[in-house]
Amino acid sequence: MPVITIRGHSGSLTSEIARMMAYKLDAHVMDRQILHEVSKRLEIPVEEVEEMEKVPLTRRDRILDAFSRLLQQPWAMVAGPPGHIGVLGLASYYEHLPQPTDANAYRRALEEIVHDLATDDSVVFTGKGTQVMLRQQERAFHVFVTAPLELRVKRIMARNGISEAEARAMIARIDGHRKAYLKRYFKVDLEDLRLYDVVINTAKIDVKTAVDTIIHLSRSAQSDAAAA
Repeated sequence: MPVITIRGHSGSLTSEIARMMAYKLDAHVMDRQILHEVSKRLEIPVEEVEEMEKVPLTRRDRILDAFSRLLQQPWAMVAGPPGHIGVLGLASYYEHLPQPTDANAYRRALEEIVHDLATDDSVVFTGKGTQVMLRQQERAFHVFVTAPLELRVKRIMARNGISEAEARAMIARIDGHRKAYLKRYFKVDLEDLRLYDVVINTAKIDVKTAVDTIIHLSRSAQSDAAAA
């Protein structure tokens, strides 16, 4: 059975395809499990691993990211004018952040875990650079899922009950973090099509058809590799 990696743009139905594909293959979707395995391997809190995986793009992104999460904290607000967030609140936020772990140690642990998991009969990986780490794995089949931006915006609006502006900002933030993560840890571009064996456009291909197509192509590729 194949090992499949799947990644795509936010709002392209990547998660839906991954879940249905795992169901049809009787496989596990590997995402959060990898995070917990890295946490155990490095003996650090899961929250610290999550922070390492966010990788904001720019100084502006880091500031916006910090303020966004600061506002979610019950201890974040301090005395000041209406609408004002005091410096003390921001400082307190950073005091609560875990200390960074060496990026090389993180990547080594990640690669060891991914290669161990890829020995299973059938597994679906979503993200974390698995399309790079398993590029030379003959059993692995790599998928990129996309759709036009306007369609993705509408999907995010409907799914989250948010405005168009909020949906666009969410897509930019999520896709930006995904690109930054691959740049930092693997020195590749998320949208470099050389990393993938097939590209699925969900504007024209529904989830079920996408799943059936990916499974068929992955099995065909595996058979061809075995016969070579």
